[in-house]
Amino acid sequence: MNGDWLSAQSFAQVHEVLAALNRVSIDTKLSLADHPPTRTGSEQQNARAVVSRFLRRFDELLQSLQGSGAAFVAGVDPRLESLAERYLHETRQRPRRSALAGTTPGEIDILLRSAQRKDQERLIACLRDLRRLIEQHTYADLGRLLGEI
Repeated sequence: MNGDWLSAQSFAQVHEVLAALNRVSIDTKLSLADHPPTRTGSEQQNARAVVSRFLRRFDELLQSLQGSGAAFVAGVDPRLESLAERYLHETRQRPRRSALAGTTPGEIDILLRSAQRKDQERLIACLRDLRRLIEQHTYADLGRLLGEI
């Protein structure tokens, strides 16, 4: 496989996750403001399912990286593993600048299912910072696909 193909595949997968993160964030903000949703219930559920699958997969990868201390995990997309390394770096920053600090993807997945206001507020902050981290990471894939413009 060449690097362009891997970059294109990674970019497509990340685009789906980013779209779902945005949908969940918007829906949660509207819910907190007592406004009706802008999408159907099935669209909201699909977005939450995409985010939840990503969070569970990402949490498993992070646990593998932290538990084994290995430089890489066999059978894992190298771009996702690189994102996991960036996530770990972000959560270790002092002073803590990110809502991700002290929060695992598994905990964000739990927040995703909570109806409590404080959990939804925390969810919005975590999704915002996760989206920012993914967007920064994805910029490298986009650069490989499009080249310098």
